[in-house]
Amino acid sequence: MRLRSLLTAGLLAATLLLTGCFDDIVNTFEGEPQVEFGQYFQPFSASNNYTANLSFPADADSPTTFDLRLNLIGPHQEGDVHINFVAAAEEVDVDGEVVGTASAVEGVHFTLNPTDGQAVFPAGEECGDFVDTPACPSFSFIEVTALPDGLDPGESVTLILELQSSDALIPAENYKYYTVNLSKAAE
Repeated sequence: MRLRSLLTAGLLAATLLLTGCFDDIVNTFEGEPQVEFGQYFQPFSASNNYTANLSFPADADSPTTFDLRLNLIGPHQEGDVHINFVAAAEEVDVDGEVVGTASAVEGVHFTLNPTDGQAVFPAGEECGDFVDTPACPSFSFIEVTALPDGLDPGESVTLILELQSSDALIPAENYKYYTVNLSKAAE
């Protein structure tokens, strides 16, 4: 029993001594600040998916408004910064291949806010752990209003949102598109 205790104490001491030999790992973002669509925080979307699916009953005519979250990748900025966005005609992968085509019409199937196509990351201090408010400099939002009265029963349309560079921010290449599928049930 005493031998087992000595071995356990020796292993514990060796473990503590060895862990002190490694450098502390500090994860610091280096590079130009980027913006991405927030993968895990989107409504009407399965996690790990850059697609939202919103289905309406055949007789639906009331708009549904929801926010798509954008994440700032990089340090907080001293002043307000913005990223541009558009309702794109198609989604293109990193090789230039078209992987999705939009069919939704702005003003008929959806509206976007801010209407000037610029989502703002406000200046400010760090927000803490995952504070989900527009006042946090780590997050911004694009408000989408789905207009089911623009859909015929049985119709489906696709909205593709694309982040575009601004003076201060660039889109993260792999996460610059977000797709919203809108559909109305058949009668």
